[in-house]
Amino acid sequence: MLRDGLAYKSRGEYETAVRCFDQVFRIEPENPDALYAKCGLYSETKQYSKMLHLLERCRRSKSTNAPLNYII
Repeated sequence: MLRDGLAYKSRGEYETAVRCFDQVFRIEPENPDALYAKCGLYSETKQYSKMLHLLERCRRSKSTNAPLNYII
């Protein structure tokens, strides 16, 4: 799903890419690659409030996942 999301993102199909990244989060809520990709998509599309909301949600999770915490 992550690879599919990245492919959709590169083609400019942002809504489909977000759905793919969300599916990754349903399977693995702390996937740092999906977080990085989804934040990058929000940054590219200038949806900064969504990006900050996503980062804040991950920060509140008190994760012990080092790569995830590094991104945050």
